[in-house]
Amino acid sequence: MTKNSISVILRSYNNTKIFPLLKKLDTFLEVGAFIVVINKQQDKIKTKQKLLKLKLHKPLTIIELQPYGWSLALNSALKYIQTPYTLVISNEVSLKHINIRELLQNHKKKKNISVSYSNFYGYNQKSYTIARNTFTLYNTKIFQKVGLFNTKLDNMGGMEDYEFMLRALKYNLYPYKTKHKVKLAPNKKLSYKLKNEQKAMQKIDSLYFN
Repeated sequence: MTKNSISVILRSYNNTKIFPLLKKLDTFLEVGAFIVVINKQQDKIKTKQKLLKLKLHKPLTIIELQPYGWSLALNSALKYIQTPYTLVISNEVSLKHINIRELLQNHKKKKNISVSYSNFYGYNQKSYTIARNTFTLYNTKIFQKVGLFNTKLDNMGGMEDYEFMLRALKYNLYPYKTKHKVKLAPNKKLSYKLKNEQKAMQKIDSLYFN
């Protein structure tokens, strides 16, 4: 069930952490392919050229997207997924093999699952205690039922993952959390990021609950 069953989507925005993360993910048997979406207009580190030099063992698809948006990037990558599961992960994640295994175990054990996700060490804020695309595993078939990510949120502060979870609830599909947490690299702009995420969640809540 697990070997080569996961395609990994990464969104690249001038962050060199993507390269060691890909190399690590490439060692996991569960991972079968990579799709990296680059913000072409803003790319200043020659991401595509550096990705091609990594010599990964798993197939790599590179999408240079312009214009760019978080939901737009994910939806563009989903067109290339051919595996049962889709992992969306951010560059700041520092993970162990058990983190991947736990995500898959949730999908195996839970029949009414929308996504499998992990919380993060030291992050107790509301937007970090829910399933978010920082580190989340989807059953690829769920996008046929629930739909893709809402690109309108790219201009509303993001939190496309939160809105997706709310839509999934309409189908009685629920997010399930793993036992172990995941480490994240320090973020100097965290307070600014949290404010924007809180505003975005409030806007989404107003659409669903008012």
